[in-house]
Amino acid sequence: MPLLPRCSESRRNRGATPLAPFGPYGYPFAVRPSSWLPFAALVLAATALGRAPVGDEESYLWIGRVIDPFLPYGWTRTWPPFDSDAFIYAHPPLFLLWVALGERVADALGGGLALTRSVTGLPWVVLFGWATGRLLERPDGRVEPGGQVGAVAWLASAVVVLGVQNTLLIDLPTVALGTAGLAMWRNAAGRWGVVAGLLIGLAAATKYPALLLFVVVALDGLRRRTLPRAAVTLGVATTVVLLVELVIWAQHGRFHLAEVLVRSDEIARSSVADRSLGVLLRSALLP
Repeated sequence: MPLLPRCSESRRNRGATPLAPFGPYGYPFAVRPSSWLPFAALVLAATALGRAPVGDEESYLWIGRVIDPFLPYGWTRTWPPFDSDAFIYAHPPLFLLWVALGERVADALGGGLALTRSVTGLPWVVLFGWATGRLLERPDGRVEPGGQVGAVAWLASAVVVLGVQNTLLIDLPTVALGTAGLAMWRNAAGRWGVVAGLLIGLAAATKYPALLLFVVVALDGLRRRTLPRAAVTLGVATTVVLLVELVIWAQHGRFHLAEVLVRSDEIARSSVADRSLGVLLRSALLP
């Protein structure tokens, strides 16, 4: 008696397409990357939960303590550029408000930097790992051996290690939301296109370089001849960004994105091309 069912027996017994000889994902001991990557990323992040704040992390922690949800740019720091006009130098306020919420939850649970990092960053680590795993799988959930190799390569890359360990930096929620939105867009249809748009819109409203993902969805919709579905996703994403901008305008009487673009020469940041490349690399879109 053969140890493995024949294809014809598999069709009769299971009422589905035949399974590959080594299991449902095509090779021995296969586990979907979306099942194990979140846990692996958590372990990687947990090794750095107790370390001191690095770079902008200290600023975000300070801002989280003083920010007013109803006037999110009504604060100043004692060194440039935030001593003049925080409005154009700070990112959109979603992440700042998230850090403020995380600090208060952590205080209620006993306080401490490790707890603040956990509450603020680990949900994004899990989402990032799951979304990357889904992008490495076929839309029907099947996985080729190369998908597991890609998952290991992603987890071992320096940019990902830094991203999941610096749990108080704005880049982590940006790429987590953006990657999840792209995974929803690629692997789902119908109403999930709305969810994809919501996630991509939140990513762009967290850090503006994620607006590049609008182009990714549009080009993929053109390639797959699904432009109507792409239009729905991009319409939802645009609505999210506009709503955030309208709230900021109602609070400060200024449109944040428009002013950042107009006064971009005053902001000493890397070029648009460099920041766009960073978004693509951290969103698992480039090898």
